[in-house]
Amino acid sequence: QSTWGLLCFSPAAMAAESKRAPPSTVQLDALVALKIIRHCQTSLPRFVNGQLLGLDVKDTLEITNCFPMPYHDEDSQQVDEGDMDDYSHETIRCLRTVNVDWVTVGWYTTSILGSYLASAIETQFAYQNDVPMAVLIVYDPMRSQKGNICLRAFRLTDSFMRVYREKSFSLDALVNSNLSFHDIYKEYPVSIANSTLVRAFLLEVEKCQDTRVDHDRLDMSTAPQLEKNIEFLLETMDELSQEQKSYEYFKRHSTRQRANLEDALCRRRDENQRRIAAGEQPLPEDDILARFKLPETPSHMESLVLSSHIDAYCQYIIDFVGQSYARKYLGRSLQDAE
Repeated sequence: QSTWGLLCFSPAAMAAESKRAPPSTVQLDALVALKIIRHCQTSLPRFVNGQLLGLDVKDTLEITNCFPMPYHDEDSQQVDEGDMDDYSHETIRCLRTVNVDWVTVGWYTTSILGSYLASAIETQFAYQNDVPMAVLIVYDPMRSQKGNICLRAFRLTDSFMRVYREKSFSLDALVNSNLSFHDIYKEYPVSIANSTLVRAFLLEVEKCQDTRVDHDRLDMSTAPQLEKNIEFLLETMDELSQEQKSYEYFKRHSTRQRANLEDALCRRRDENQRRIAAGEQPLPEDDILARFKLPETPSHMESLVLSSHIDAYCQYIIDFVGQSYARKYLGRSLQDAE
């Protein structure tokens, strides 16, 4: 993923930004929310991205504008990273010319049941490294089908940023940093705000048009979303099982290699003692260390992300089933009332 031409702040501005505390809430302009939803929804089944613009006011990050990024086809290399950076810089320059909010405050993307968050870590790390207040807005088209707009805001936690910056994801490093799969992303509350003129316009529209009742929230069919979520859950569990098998193989191979190394060193040291007793020069041990080189410790990054996905899928199943029961009890009460 490319960072799409993050703004080049001056060193003084970057130092001031790095000292700021992260926002506690994210306020999304209604027009920005509609732009994100339209871009992500009309581009399905492709996952698309865009850049968020706005400003932070005290402890609230206000997102007041956004623009989509060109679709990047990895197979045909339709748009390379250089072109995307040029496009981003030119768009921001035009917005700055017409005196519109142009400060980069993050990016948005499409994600189905959180399936894209793992591949978004590298891009989000680059954003937060350059713009400490940057957030990731995720739109889930599948969860939005039932009448609930699913727009969520995420940021990488400070502890995960430190570990990711050091590129050390061994088991010992994760234990020492007290990092678990709960500590990758932190979700922030999202609120959608309208200006006074927009609210006045909506009131006028409501007076002019008949109010129509939307029954999407009472839809009793739960099979499509639940089946897709369970499918993702099973696939992720299989991937995690493969990761665990790979780590078990590493442990067995490492134990066997270490035993062979110690055995060879013991034989070499016994031989050196006999050579010293005979008045000969001892043999070096470097060739043995090179021949029985221990394997590198594998990264637990993938296992950490997969565990986070499994936890999110299970939590979504719990929430979704709870809402389904509430709708069924409500539908039964309406039938009894009739």
